[in-house]
Amino acid sequence: MKSLTIWTIVLVTLDQLSKFLASHFFPGLIYKNYGSAFSMPINQDLVIALSFLVIVSACYFIYKHSFEHPTFIVLMLAGTLGNLIDRINYGYVIDFINFKVWPVFNFADVYLSLAICYLGYTYFHKEEFSNK
Repeated sequence: MKSLTIWTIVLVTLDQLSKFLASHFFPGLIYKNYGSAFSMPINQDLVIALSFLVIVSACYFIYKHSFEHPTFIVLMLAGTLGNLIDRINYGYVIDFINFKVWPVFNFADVYLSLAICYLGYTYFHKEEFSNK
């Protein structure tokens, strides 16, 4: 449990630090994402409520299940928290990584995408989850 918390804090800090540095040193790269994933136009209050639901669900899984590889929980929490901090502080998510062939994104988005990939992997390897 302690290592989950530490890794989550490290990843959220990396996300927030990268957004801070991009905002202050490369302001031309910043895209203000008022939507949700892939800039889909969704009400911010709904996105914030869903973010809290994800956080509560992740905490439930931490207490009710053990994981051989807790990567999913750490990535999901870090990604959700990183973008939630932006939504609460600014009313939008700071995106700055732009490859011109994909929507603009940030590290929190990478964490969430990796979490979904990891969830897909564990779906096909169900022995990953076990009851405590």
